[in-house]
Parts: sequence; structure tokens; C-alpha cells
Amino acid sequence: MGNFVHPDVLRQSLLAIASAAKRLILINAGNGDVATAARRPLARMAVTPDATLIDEQGRLTIAAAEDVPVAFSEIATHVGLADQDDRLLCTVQCQPLQLIAGGTVTLSQWSIGIAGID
Repeated sequence: MGNFVHPDVLRQSLLAIASAAKRLILINAGNGDVATAARRPLARMAVTPDATLIDEQGRLTIAAAEDVPVAFSEIATHVGLADQDDRLLCTVQCQPLQLIAGGTVTLSQWSIGIAGID
């Protein structure tokens, strides 16, 4: 028999992310070190994900965000969520975005999912 994770377990994981997430962040993790990059977010703003946006496929959708303040001029490679202590909760790779310090950026809606065990 193969490995198995009940869908409710995966859903609870997404609910935990949605309830803990307080900041949307953009980072440059081009070197593959997402955790280190998250300690210096290029852009961030307060966010409250809506846990009701977890769909039947087990994906949490994060609403589009406008006028996200940019702190550092660099290329963003990932968008993610962090808690109130800036602990990284999750990231997804995004299209590279050239950010300019002092400016703002607009993000389309995006989603995250948690895959079952392989």
C-alpha cells in the first residue's frame, strides 16, 4: 500500500497558515535559500488571508494586493506569508519582479497548496 495523508490533515495545515499569516512578503531567493532571504523582505504589507478561500483541491487563495511598499531595489523571485514575528510560513515562486526602493508593487491573486506524501 502506498503512503496516505487524509485531505482533512492537509486542509488543517492550510488553516494554520491562514490563521497565523500576518504579512505578505516578496523576497529574492534566487540562490535557493528561502529562509535567509525571508529575513530581509524586499517588500511587505499586512495581510489577513481568508480561510474560507480554501478550495476543494486543497489550495488557499491569497487575494490580490495593491500598493505593497518596496523597501529594497532588487528582483523578487518568491511571494510568501509570514507571521507576526516575521517567521516564514510559506512561499511560492513568482515571475521575477524588478522592485525599486521607495516604490510600490501590485500583486495578482495567488494560491498555495500542500501536496500529499510521495
